[in-house]
Amino acid sequence: MKIVKSNENPYCGDVEALVEGLGYRLVDYSLDKVKSGWHAIVVIFSPHGTGIDDCSRVHRPLQQRLEVLLDSQDVSMEVSSPGVHRVFKKSYELKAFQGFTVSVWDVTCTDWVTGTLIEYKEDAIVLQNDTVTKTIAFSAIKKAKLID
Repeated sequence: MKIVKSNENPYCGDVEALVEGLGYRLVDYSLDKVKSGWHAIVVIFSPHGTGIDDCSRVHRPLQQRLEVLLDSQDVSMEVSSPGVHRVFKKSYELKAFQGFTVSVWDVTCTDWVTGTLIEYKEDAIVLQNDTVTKTIAFSAIKKAKLID
């Protein structure tokens, strides 16, 4: 898993604030300059489920906001849900899933550790299962996935 802080993406704070203001959590966001303008990829999540109507609800105001921020009318955007069995690619994606069960491959014990994600920190996560609360540094996480 790549260790990435959310503030490394341009306008991430603006995007996250808008998405959260609409009642969703921002899972992933990327913005790239392309030949004809800009291309944004946004992944959103709601604990109550995320469908196509939810993606549309976020797409419209977010595209308008990015057009203003980028001073460009050439902004293409994809808004999607994370999927049922999300495999996390970037460390900051875990932030959206506090309160949910995740499984991480911890290189310090060379095994999967599964538990409820109870806290997201700048450099680690805290998982809790029936018997143990464990803090795992992002540098020790090889893979991570969302569990049903």
